[in-house]
Amino acid sequence: MLQNDFVNRQRFFNSRSKRTVQYWVEQTAEKAAEETGDADYRRISTHDLRRCWANHLLVEQNVSPRIVMALGGWSSYDAIEPYLAAPTEQNIIESIRTALQ
Repeated sequence: MLQNDFVNRQRFFNSRSKRTVQYWVEQTAEKAAEETGDADYRRISTHDLRRCWANHLLVEQNVSPRIVMALGGWSSYDAIEPYLAAPTEQNIIESIRTALQ
């Protein structure tokens, strides 16, 4: 079931243009700014979401950089390397504990 959900979502988003997705993000950011009174939401872009997604997978979920590169469309390690630079304190602690066991 989970795999079918993923495939269906993948088909849905793959059938949309880049500009359509950008429009969705712009509209959602505008709505968030209006509802919260925080104008900073207007600065959110699809690039921000892609960067946060990559950082979450790489740093928080420990997903292989090669897998994230393949999923996100990055063609070189240099392009994705900046997202590896900021592990959280919790991630560091867990990594050290695992290494010491």
